[in-house]
Amino acid sequence: MIPKINAKYSLMNTIKGIVYALIGKQKYGLHEENNTYCVNHARTGLRMALSALQLPANSKVGVGMYNCYTVMNAIKIAGYQPVFIDVTTDFVLDLKDLESKKNQLSALIVTHLFGIPNDMTQIAAICTGMPIIEDCAHAFLSKDSQQQALGTKGDFAIYSIGQGKFPSIGDGGLLQVNNQSYLPYIEQEYTNLFSYSKIKDALSCVAAFSKSILHKPFIYRFILPIKKRSQDKKLSTTTYGHVEKKMATSVYKRYREEQPYYLTYLQKQQDNTREILQHVQHIADCYIPFMDTNNYNCFMLPIVANNRDAIIQKFAKQGVEIAPHFAKCIEWGMLFGYEQGNCEQAENLAKKMLVIPVHYNLSKQQLHTISKALQ
Repeated sequence: MIPKINAKYSLMNTIKGIVYALIGKQKYGLHEENNTYCVNHARTGLRMALSALQLPANSKVGVGMYNCYTVMNAIKIAGYQPVFIDVTTDFVLDLKDLESKKNQLSALIVTHLFGIPNDMTQIAAICTGMPIIEDCAHAFLSKDSQQQALGTKGDFAIYSIGQGKFPSIGDGGLLQVNNQSYLPYIEQEYTNLFSYSKIKDALSCVAAFSKSILHKPFIYRFILPIKKRSQDKKLSTTTYGHVEKKMATSVYKRYREEQPYYLTYLQKQQDNTREILQHVQHIADCYIPFMDTNNYNCFMLPIVANNRDAIIQKFAKQGVEIAPHFAKCIEWGMLFGYEQGNCEQAENLAKKMLVIPVHYNLSKQQLHTISKALQ
């Protein structure tokens, strides 16, 4: 069973990670002189950015309804309240809904889901003078139609390099501060973050390797049914802990070491997506968001299908996990005050969307298997 996420973490990655954890020199703080801070998760960076805004308690922060639990939770932890904005079938903010709700908002989080860019120019025009945080957890190296990197137009940007993201490194995130007026607050916040102990850092490498083993296709076939039963029984909010730390030394070292290969990984994902798009048209009664394979990072390929369950079963028989992503976003939102009916398009997407794996660690044989399943 080919998993939908890229969880590869080799034995060599594990050995090197443990060595870095136990004897490596810790180096934290500014990264590449662009006011970027290395943290343990993107959610940590998001909470820091929200707190840096220093808004009054219970201020309202706009956020796309189709989203991750951690984004909603970060707003709550920062002492604010989320206002949910609907999204279109292309997984970007619905600008009409944003326009209708903007007067309630003190700040806005723009999530570039699946590496698909929102129109930041139009959003900035609607939300004039409002602080904006770009959530690029899915959008590392994605560009907009003007060839500008996502994460450069908001006051802050966050990125994720967590296992299963792009790039898939380990538990890690980046907070980029574009508006330098917030730097003093972020500096203080960052100084106060705990660091991983050497032992916990080493153990995190072992955990990443274990996760990688469980996602080997011949093992994952047996793990997937257990995983699905577990997810069906709960909202899975416990999956998303909120322990805030600086980035582990092992993750930081690997992140820096693999930088020369990121553009190669990007090209592989874009090529994989082009190939898969040639076959997706064979899926009956489905909608495919516009995918600019020259500019988007093609982290995952989302589709919207009326016959979702039938498609999942068809792919499973071919040995491919094609599955929903953030399908419980409406239930998560209700934990933070969302009222059903306020974001109808997001509610519809939550019932119909699927993602197809296109990540850079797919082998030629795996890509062929996915293409064949689409025919």
